[in-house]
Amino acid sequence: MIVVRQHGDDGALFDMHCFLDDVEQLLQVDRWTIQIEECIGVEAPSAEDSCDKPKEYSTKGLKTLYSQLTQTIDGVITGYDGPNKIVRFEAVDSSYWEIRCRSKDFLDHMLSKYGPWKLRTQP
Repeated sequence: MIVVRQHGDDGALFDMHCFLDDVEQLLQVDRWTIQIEECIGVEAPSAEDSCDKPKEYSTKGLKTLYSQLTQTIDGVITGYDGPNKIVRFEAVDSSYWEIRCRSKDFLDHMLSKYGPWKLRTQP
């Protein structure tokens, strides 16, 4: 598991709308489940309906959903290849993403591209 930040130095927001391109380049995922507790965007009510009962999407369907979502505040998005879990993204309190994947190459890529999350301490 790695932990990457949700906000870049330049104010960029790192969310599934970015991560799906990385997944397509490096992993084989044929379907997704989401359980979103809170998010921001036009499709937020639909996505948040998945909190109690997970919703399933194709990669294309998830891209369409995330084209209408700005930020995942709290939630879990899991990618599968057949019955096997391939990757799991968990957004935590709009601060960081915990990413779990068996592929070390994928985790190394994500960490180098998006940067590690570091707890900011008060001065």
